[in-house]
Formats: sequence, C-alpha cells, structure tokens
Amino acid sequence: MASIFTRIINGEIPCYKIAETDRYFAFLDINPVTPGHTLVVPKHEVSYLFDLTDEEYAGLQLFAKRVALGLQEAVPCKRIGRSPSGGLACGSLPQPCHHPYALTDKTAFLSTLFLPGFRHQ
Repeated sequence: MASIFTRIINGEIPCYKIAETDRYFAFLDINPVTPGHTLVVPKHEVSYLFDLTDEEYAGLQLFAKRVALGLQEAVPCKRIGRSPSGGLACGSLPQPCHHPYALTDKTAFLSTLFLPGFRHQ
C-alpha cells in the first residue's frame, strides 16, 4: 500500500504544493509548528532516509535548500530551521523528509523542540 506521502504526490490526498521536480515534492505541513512549515520528500518511496541512493540523498538536500530559501523570502523570519526525519524505520513519518520552517526568534525554535503540541502563533 502506498504511503500517505505517495498518495499526496499522486493527488489522491489534497495538499498545498510548494514546489515539485521530477524527483522531489514539497508541500505545507498539515500541522505546522511555525508559519510556512513545509515537508520535502523524495517521490521515490523508501521507508528509511539512508535507503536513498547517494544521488537521491544529495538531490533531496539540494531541493530542501531551494525550498528553504524560498520560504525565507515568503515568510517574515530571522532564519530558516530544518530538521530531517529518517522515516518509518525511525518511528516517525512514513518515509524520509525534511522540514524547513521559519524561525522568528530563539523561543519559537526551542518551543518546537521541547514543548509537545506547541504551535507558534
């Protein structure tokens, strides 16, 4: 069965698409920690970040950087934070992704790390 990310990429589940190439896809997180919180995923479905080939892994990093720089222009913030997720094998999301998100101050960043359920206003 296809992961939720594959179903989003295929248009079976609606999303707010931020960017897309033939190999990668970026869309807004349904439960953002800060404004503009985005998920950046490979279109090739794997359950663990390090199952990606070196080329896919490097390409994901470069695509995530492009998305992050665009986010920095679109959302008022001091800088962009980014956290990778290893995928299902790490007990998190169904496949590997990166989470670029706007950082308006140190408090917003620390809150995303240490306060479960916190959502920056």
